[in-house]
Amino acid sequence: MTMVTRILLLASMCSICSKTLWPGFVHHRTLSRYPSHKAASARSNRLGYRRSQQSAHTLRVTAGDGYVVMEGLLTQDEVETLLDLTKHTDFNADTKIRTALGDNQVWQRTLYELGTWQEGTECFQSILRPPLKKLEQKVLDVGYDLGEDIAISRIFLCRYLRKEGQDMGTRELEPHIDLHAMLASSCSLSVPRKDSGFYVVEDASFGTKRTFPLQAAGDFAVHRWDLLHGVSTKPDEDRYSLLVWWRPRGSFANITFFCKGAQGNAEQSYHRGMNSLFSGEATFAEQWFRLGAEQQSHEPSKAALALSLSLLGRDEEARAVKRDCSDAASIAVAEFLGEQGAANLADTLLNGIDSPEDKAAKQQQTQIYSAFAVILGLAVLLFIVFLVSEILFA
Repeated sequence: MTMVTRILLLASMCSICSKTLWPGFVHHRTLSRYPSHKAASARSNRLGYRRSQQSAHTLRVTAGDGYVVMEGLLTQDEVETLLDLTKHTDFNADTKIRTALGDNQVWQRTLYELGTWQEGTECFQSILRPPLKKLEQKVLDVGYDLGEDIAISRIFLCRYLRKEGQDMGTRELEPHIDLHAMLASSCSLSVPRKDSGFYVVEDASFGTKRTFPLQAAGDFAVHRWDLLHGVSTKPDEDRYSLLVWWRPRGSFANITFFCKGAQGNAEQSYHRGMNSLFSGEATFAEQWFRLGAEQQSHEPSKAALALSLSLLGRDEEARAVKRDCSDAASIAVAEFLGEQGAANLADTLLNGIDSPEDKAAKQQQTQIYSAFAVILGLAVLLFIVFLVSEILFA
């Protein structure tokens, strides 16, 4: 082999090595600078992350009854980094929510609320801003028609930890609705396990029939305002999740809100109205109660609508609504208000709405019923006496 041939062969080998080994070496060195990205490809199968880092135009959206799942919204690297940050986040800076978990409470850490990122969340902001833009666009693409401009109102983290790392049995966040969100979404940062994690209740079974829609970390389940949902955790797992809420953009200055495009469950409309009523926002309460009353003639919503109209000074409307409502519904709502420490509202509902004429008519009706009851009782007593006498003197 001539010297020239040897030189050409050596050059070819160097060229091949530079195209194959060197890029991999550089890529490995780049990833190794960031601890949360180490061995990402080796862990992808074990951790259940989606392999493809899809763009906003190729995200897969699957629909359920009252919810949609947006798959792969967060990439593998983003999920790993967020999970690492979340595990080292001070949850004591926020309040824990009341749940049915006993000593194993669900802890929250608010990152963003009503248009403002919270102090100390810069590391989360840099990661979340791009996928949140995708999420907002996808929510619009899905076509949730809510009748007005809605915006992200709250972003927060949740953690479900075993007490001192010990198995404590299944920990349960009971089926509920998010009273302060018009749309809500949940993303598991931990790998979802079978029949564990975020679930939705697609009917009125209140938790007996559950669907677990999240199949991989980084997927988002977006659901409507009146869909019952909750969280279930296995005895041997800790869970971390990211949640995003929406509400009308123009309502950020208020405690509660009403959304013009709201349609759905009358019972949940009633609960929303009660939330507004207890927050001192009778205008929103009236809108929610009216929505509930117009759907399936929901009697408790009618009674509560009469109360909210009275509080707004619209006495004639309040009386008209209350006349169309059963006394049993008014009494039931008043009892609920009393149980919640709102005895003044209960008294207003029972005694402060009716006009003098209505009160006189009800009093007369009560007297008639009482007289009829007395007559019926005497008739029954006489019949019993007659039967006894027939038996004794037969």
